[in-house]
Amino acid sequence: MADITQAKLAAAGKIAFGGFKVVSAVSTALGHGIMGAYLKNHGRMAVAAHIAMRGFESGKELIDEGLEDWKSASA
Repeated sequence: MADITQAKLAAAGKIAFGGFKVVSAVSTALGHGIMGAYLKNHGRMAVAAHIAMRGFESGKELIDEGLEDWKSASA
């Protein structure tokens, strides 16, 4: 029972961190946050969009990996 709980907690951590990365990427793309505001003020929104897209994809992959870990812990 403890192994299942630990596996699910690890999977939930991956899902939460992936969600954080997605939210961070969206805020960067919109010009909020430290990096997004800096790039927005210096007219580099194309760079911000590129960084945001990479962060979004990375977060999505981490969420998918966490969901797979969750499913395997439940089986």
